[in-house]
Amino acid sequence: MIDVPHRITNSVYLLDFGEKVNSEMIIEKFSNIEYNPETFPGIIMKVDDSIKLLIFTSGKIMAVGIKKDEDLKKAIEYMKEVMKKTGSKNIKDPTIKPINITVYLPDISKAIGTNYLDLDELVFYLDNVNYEPDMFPALFYKFHLKNGKLISVTLFKNAKANLSGPRNDEEIEMAKQMFIEKLKKVLEEIKKERGEQ
Repeated sequence: MIDVPHRITNSVYLLDFGEKVNSEMIIEKFSNIEYNPETFPGIIMKVDDSIKLLIFTSGKIMAVGIKKDEDLKKAIEYMKEVMKKTGSKNIKDPTIKPINITVYLPDISKAIGTNYLDLDELVFYLDNVNYEPDMFPALFYKFHLKNGKLISVTLFKNAKANLSGPRNDEEIEMAKQMFIEKLKKVLEEIKKERGEQ
């Protein structure tokens, strides 16, 4: 199996500090927030250009825009400071649960044997697919890992793809291998039907 390089472009983690968050004080004391309960039930707090915290009154916090471990540490430390400034005492480290990782596959051409994909044709060979080229120049494909986790793929005609849904390194590798195997199988099937084999 050819190694397919990837790059993590976004991860989402659920942080639970085990206590309720003082939403009213956050709204009052911080300016780097968006709060519109009619469209979203939590506070959106910007940590930096890529990292955001989605803060819910229950105490659950989603950290989004995480690309590496340092980003997650930064988000946690930032939230601890927020809690300190809004009256929390004895703040503990949160429980951390990975929810979703998005990985970018910049080039799958070596693994599948081509750097051009006819998406108009592929759409007839894949299940759970959505393709509307007038709206977006990529094909959306979904499949389940062996453990039942749903993976969403955004596939471009130049053999680049995004995979969304894995929660850890093991699931990233499993998703990459299953996706590549499926794509290779479909491309072989298309060649056979064209009489190219």
